Amino acid sequence: MRPIHLPMLPHWLEHPLLKWSITLLWTSFFFIVLIQSTYHPVINTGIPPGPPTFEREFIFTSLHIIGYITTTTLWWWAAGPSRKSLFIAMTIAGILAFLTEYLQTFAGDRNVTITDVMANLYGISVASLAIWQQWLKKGR
Repeated sequence: MRPIHLPMLPHWLEHPLLKWSITLLWTSFFFIVLIQSTYHPVINTGIPPGPPTFEREFIFTSLHIIGYITTTTLWWWAAGPSRKSLFIAMTIAGILAFLTEYLQTFAGDRNVTITDVMANLYGISVASLAIWQQWLKKGR
């Protein structure tokens, strides 16, 4: 399969140093947000602490999905874009997904939930399948 090129991006956004800088900055930001304490955050997300209502959990689950779609896509974009870079992106995002859930237990007021793990994996899967679909379209 041929690599996917992203013609909608300005040429200067294709510089490898910029691609890796954006990817690493996003990953660092996302990592900190995911493992930080709810009551003593390092990065203020603007979401006040509160009881786990359905609406609150829905919002957080949606943010996990969006975050992992973004993470997987950025790692693929920075590493390639090729089939190998998609595997790299999925692997890094998967490690990050499980590592951040585990590290939340050290925050004191956080814990691992199966909903978060599933949302993380769903986000990785959505991004990966979307990238794969683009390859299939380009191959025709």
